[in-house]
Amino acid sequence: MEGGVHVPDLDEASLAGVRNMMLYMDPPEQLRFRLLVKNGFTPRSASALEPRIHELARQIVDEVVERGECDLVTDIAGELPSYVIAELIGIPLDDGRDSTGTPS
Repeated sequence: MEGGVHVPDLDEASLAGVRNMMLYMDPPEQLRFRLLVKNGFTPRSASALEPRIHELARQIVDEVVERGECDLVTDIAGELPSYVIAELIGIPLDDGRDSTGTPS
């Protein structure tokens, strides 16, 4: 369907997961979480991450080059944020994906 939007209803487990995301929280709960993570998002903290983000970007592009083809959105644009988030929370890079191997 061209130009359409489809938003499926979520089952209870998926809905519970969405409710735990800061993006969907309301104050005062969201404020408590924002205070916990605010130091990681200062200009100084972001600058300190820049070399590692460049390294991750090179790694992603190198993997795509080896395959000889890619889907820009899935294999590059979706991959980098997943890697950076995994890096920030200290989990293996591949754990920043869902069970299908696509970025979460």
